[in-house]
Parts: sequence; C-alpha cells; structure tokens
Amino acid sequence: MLRIFISEQRCVKLIYTILSTINK
Repeated sequence: MLRIFISEQRCVKLIYTILSTINK
C-alpha cells in the first residue's frame, strides 16, 4: 500500500513538473 502511494506521488510530481515546463 505504501509503495503504491510513493509511486503515485512520483507520478504526480513528474506531471506537475511537465505542466510547469509547458506553462513557461
């Protein structure tokens, strides 16, 4: 369960980073 949560956090962080780059 914890591993899944960590994976989701990494995915969200990656998506956020991509969106931030696109917005710039």
